[in-house]
Amino acid sequence: MIKPLDSNNTICHISGGHLNPAVSLSLFVTGDIKLLRAILFIIAQCVGAACGSAILKAMTPADKQGDLGITNINKSLEPIQGFIVEAVLTFLLLIVIHGVCDSRRKDVKGSAPLAIGLAITACHLCGIQYTGSSLNPARSFGPAVIMNLWPNHWIYWAGPIVGGVVAGLVYKFIFKFRKGESDSYDF
Repeated sequence: MIKPLDSNNTICHISGGHLNPAVSLSLFVTGDIKLLRAILFIIAQCVGAACGSAILKAMTPADKQGDLGITNINKSLEPIQGFIVEAVLTFLLLIVIHGVCDSRRKDVKGSAPLAIGLAITACHLCGIQYTGSSLNPARSFGPAVIMNLWPNHWIYWAGPIVGGVVAGLVYKFIFKFRKGESDSYDF
């Protein structure tokens, strides 16, 4: 079972703190949330992203809006390369999230939010020059909807979803502790 990051957080008690469709789908794959909950989370995440982008657009002078945060791949990349970057980076992020938030694990010490924040930072530093490093379909969806700009938008859904689902499967079948398993190893 995935534990919420911080029960004092505004939304963690509802969603466990994930605001990313790739996270919701990955948690569905591992069995930590049900399909209906994952679907409702994804809808809420996308509506929230669109609302946030609409507010940002309303607050930003027209001459400063530009593309208003649209994510797009580097001009020297092929779309498939952008897809691979988004999938790999999202996979890495989700493996960290699963590892530090698995309440069955007793070997993880320290701060889950710090570990996740550092993973996000590392992924963004690695990927921003290639794809803008979205790793979150909702984050890319919000500005695309409000600005009605959709260049290579499929990359920002397909890449993170594939990366998240693969991370969920890898964690579930290779790393996840099961009931009755020991969390210590005799080497």
